[in-house]
Amino acid sequence: DDDEPYLGAATKHRKWSLVWVPRISSGLSLLMAGFMVGAALSNWSAVREDTYNQLVTAIAFCDMAFAGAWSAANYPLPVDDGSADYVQGASGSLPGCHIQAFVVHWGFVTVLLYHCSLFLYLVIRRKSILWHLIPVVSGTGVAFASLPFYDWNELICHFDISLGPNLALAFAPSALTLMVAFVCLLLVLCRRRKYSSSFRSVATRHLLVLLVCGPIWWSLFYIKGSESYVWSLAIAILSPLHGFVHAMVCSQ
Repeated sequence: DDDEPYLGAATKHRKWSLVWVPRISSGLSLLMAGFMVGAALSNWSAVREDTYNQLVTAIAFCDMAFAGAWSAANYPLPVDDGSADYVQGASGSLPGCHIQAFVVHWGFVTVLLYHCSLFLYLVIRRKSILWHLIPVVSGTGVAFASLPFYDWNELICHFDISLGPNLALAFAPSALTLMVAFVCLLLVLCRRRKYSSSFRSVATRHLLVLLVCGPIWWSLFYIKGSESYVWSLAIAILSPLHGFVHAMVCSQ
């Protein structure tokens, strides 16, 4: 309805752009992440012996889940109770909204913790099942712990970070990952004799992915009530793109 603007969109065309733009972005991430996973599976005998490739493939798999949930955009928003019937493209129910929010938050946390595993492995250089076990178990646990606190904005169903205790469920993985990433990168850069220039470049690029995508993910939590269409459109474009950016970095 053009009479009820949201996220700065006051016309039908702008509202539909907020529906289809994230679908296009998530489609790019799905395509690139799926290509990475497919390439790894087709050469699994080699990937199985290479922990680095296992970790970047696992991140790509989580990106597929994250982008897959984003590809539904605001379709799962609940219109059965009338709360989202003013949103262009919404046609879902509360259970469907919770499922989308669960997958989005699982992907968000698991990708962050896999990045944490990746940086630790780059420094320690030892094979361990813990590189996979901790992100998957912790990400799943956090997503289930967040079940009572899911909410939605006009872009997507997501985790409600406005409640004080819930902040830790999203902030802790982000803070831990950034702290580990910076410390590990500092160790890599300082030990020039131990790590080659190409190796240092790989570590730096992975940190840049976190620094670019992290703030964009966090801004999604605070977009509700935004009156800027440009800002809302930027978040709609960029939030689902981690899979695409990660794949481009790993292809270098």
